[in-house]
Amino acid sequence: MVNLYTERFIQMLRLLSDTKEITNIEILKVTGWVVEYQENLIGLGVDESLAQVCSESGAMDPLMNAYIERMEDTMKKWHANLLAADRVQPPKKHEDGKLYTPMAVDLFRILGEQVETVRDNSTDLMLYRVALSLIQVMLYIQATERKRLEVSASEIGLEPLCAMVNNNLRCYDLALDLSNSVLEALPANYAEQVNFEDTCKGFLEVAKEAVHLTVTVIFEDPGVRELLLKLYQKEWCEGQVTEYLIATFNDYFTDIKMYIEERSFRRFVEACLEETVVVYVDHLLTQKSYIKEETIERMRLDEELLIEFFREYISVTKVENRVRILSDLRELASAESLDSFTLVYTNILEHHPDCPPDVVEKLVALREGIPRKDAKEVVQECKEIYENSLVGGNAPKAGFVFPRVKCLQASKGSLWRKLT
Repeated sequence: MVNLYTERFIQMLRLLSDTKEITNIEILKVTGWVVEYQENLIGLGVDESLAQVCSESGAMDPLMNAYIERMEDTMKKWHANLLAADRVQPPKKHEDGKLYTPMAVDLFRILGEQVETVRDNSTDLMLYRVALSLIQVMLYIQATERKRLEVSASEIGLEPLCAMVNNNLRCYDLALDLSNSVLEALPANYAEQVNFEDTCKGFLEVAKEAVHLTVTVIFEDPGVRELLLKLYQKEWCEGQVTEYLIATFNDYFTDIKMYIEERSFRRFVEACLEETVVVYVDHLLTQKSYIKEETIERMRLDEELLIEFFREYISVTKVENRVRILSDLRELASAESLDSFTLVYTNILEHHPDCPPDVVEKLVALREGIPRKDAKEVVQECKEIYENSLVGGNAPKAGFVFPRVKCLQASKGSLWRKLT
């Protein structure tokens, strides 16, 4: 009798699965019936393995699949609507000046409501399926956010980028809260199969990418670009470049410090300093004028100015560690003998093991009065030092400078054809 009744119950589930008119809440009610049916059978003394035939038959799978598919589609549509609103409405400001849009809070409120509905009306299995679906929804949101970052920084704008930074930090916090509530509601055997942690961290990665694009806004500023083109030229030597650049940085930093959360502002400052160092190195290696005493002195002043400015925002140790390469290249540019060149280059490799000997060649070429034979000897010696430092044919680790120096990417592989 129990077998016959269960068979009829399963047939009913399959018939319900075939109809597309059943609503989401009705699907949850049906899955809830199955649990009640099993509990009632066990309460009547039916063996547990027999009582579970219904749930193990697969008859509920189409219903659960339909619910999950609908939920994901709904979330994507809501997210698209929220994004559309973000594009036409300027970011809002908290009382402390931090920028945001309602997207993060609204989105996770909707996700939370979905979880609550399933928890109150359905089974542990369905909640487990929803937990897995939440991970896919969050990955989709992160992918969509990254897509937004593919356009130029100036096209997005400074304030929307700052709002994106804060939104994704907020999404991380809300995702953690939501995932914890889901895991607490799931039985241990289901909870241990769900890994929200990596997915939640994805929002931090998106925030980091938005921070770096915020730096790009500054370096795409026409005024900043005009200043950087004058590096290592007459106006630069006269103190009309780095001083003005720092004044521009100060204006931007004042706004951005107010716009974004402190934890991201420090990351922004570090990224801006690194980009500044990279640009200075690139221009040093591509400038056309010979390096003279006044060049060396101006480089030293630049280092002092950069350290003095950036130490106001991050620790002086972090600033000095990043500016050190400018000091090292200044020493390399002013070396007077083969021994001093190789000594300084060896020291550079300790902190920047990926600094290629191309750097030495370019700086030697900018030194007036060094005979070609001596220059070739210096570069050859540095090449050997570099090759001896390689591990398995590769530099031990990549630093933040030389992989990003444009002129080195353009000239890669051409150096030794010139020297032989």
